[in-house]
Amino acid sequence: MNLFAEAKKILDKDGKVNPLGPYGKMKLTGREVSAYFRRNKISDPQIKKAVEVALDMGGAYDVAAKEIQKFYGREVRNSKEVNTALKYANESVTVDGDQLTEGMSKLLSPAQQKGVLKKWNEPEDSTFANDAYSNAKIANKKDFIVTSHPVKDGDYYLSLLGRAKEGQIDNELVKANTNMNADIRKICAKWKKVASQNSNPAGMCYLEIERDLCDKKYNKFAASDTMVRDVVWGMVEDIMGMKIKTA
Repeated sequence: MNLFAEAKKILDKDGKVNPLGPYGKMKLTGREVSAYFRRNKISDPQIKKAVEVALDMGGAYDVAAKEIQKFYGREVRNSKEVNTALKYANESVTVDGDQLTEGMSKLLSPAQQKGVLKKWNEPEDSTFANDAYSNAKIANKKDFIVTSHPVKDGDYYLSLLGRAKEGQIDNELVKANTNMNADIRKICAKWKKVASQNSNPAGMCYLEIERDLCDKKYNKFAASDTMVRDVVWGMVEDIMGMKIKTA
């Protein structure tokens, strides 16, 4: 199936919300989805994917329920976890742009960490902001507050996941973040050159990045997760200087 055909589906072949489909622009940010799973532990991988669809399609209860049942089956659709997520997503208020994501510079001070916990309604003893860096040197600092690993000057923070122990710098992860930044810029440059020949160049660019980088080349760093997809979406629009059109 080519990129144009893919753009017409509500869910993609992996059961995730198709970013260019009618419900592709997620109602909840990657950070909100991550926060939801911290508070609602789900062990079954299929149910977890279905819950992610419910969260991504906030405001479209009936359509989300139908698509979940079609892809994952009636048992998953009727599970307590999915019903809870559907209700949560449709009662949640859309983010106003002041979101917590990631960046680099230096470790946050204890006072800065407390500020992050307060902003996100985390308990005082939470480790949510431990070993976090500020955003002083990140490319899109207006959208980012803290991160768990440093980012090269001028790069975007992609919310990739590594294997290093908590509190240690994961050099492989830092390298992957830098390399993925470079790969994304190359793909964006390619689509920008042919922008006049396509009705949705930023959208096609995003789909290629999702297919070749998120789902394949950097998949071992969880690049296909919702949080990374959310950041890449904004990154493509920022680099290309144009919006990704949705159906």
